[in-house]
Amino acid sequence: MKTRSVSCVQLQGDLGTQTVSNSECPDEKPVEQMSCSGACPDVIFRWALSTGASIGTGSVSGGGGSSFSKWSQCSVTCGNGEQTRNVRCEAVAQDGSVTIVFDEMCERLSNESKPIIQRSCTVLPSDNIWITSDWFECSRPCGRGAQKRQVKCVRGCSLRLLGAGQCSRPARPIHHRYCNDFPC
Repeated sequence: MKTRSVSCVQLQGDLGTQTVSNSECPDEKPVEQMSCSGACPDVIFRWALSTGASIGTGSVSGGGGSSFSKWSQCSVTCGNGEQTRNVRCEAVAQDGSVTIVFDEMCERLSNESKPIIQRSCTVLPSDNIWITSDWFECSRPCGRGAQKRQVKCVRGCSLRLLGAGQCSRPARPIHHRYCNDFPC
């Protein structure tokens, strides 16, 4: 028998993750126990966010967990559009080391289906939404620089500027990230 702890976490931008109530995760909670016929696997395969936060594990083992990814902004600022998120397949060894592998490994060896990576969204004229500028140039060509972008709260469709407190704080896109994180 293999067991693991499964919890719902929210991405906090560059700050990592925070555990939240299971009701806040849109996907079904992955199983916490699994019986193995014969020997239990030495490596488990799980679907994970491209940021490295786990969103589900295939074989049950210690560690791992469940979280939801941060969806992209809606592709439109008024009407019907699409949102996307990035998901990858990871192989997790018993020592906890993680290797990114081809999606086919999770499709073949995981107990769970690949999470959806695209969904529809609708922005109504009365919705308050976050909009972002493009990322500004990285502050350094190497040696870990920083990038910033503008993030503003606006009224959907009219794009009238609002105060930040009028948009959902958990949905606020990050405005700062690291870049060029390699030696000079």
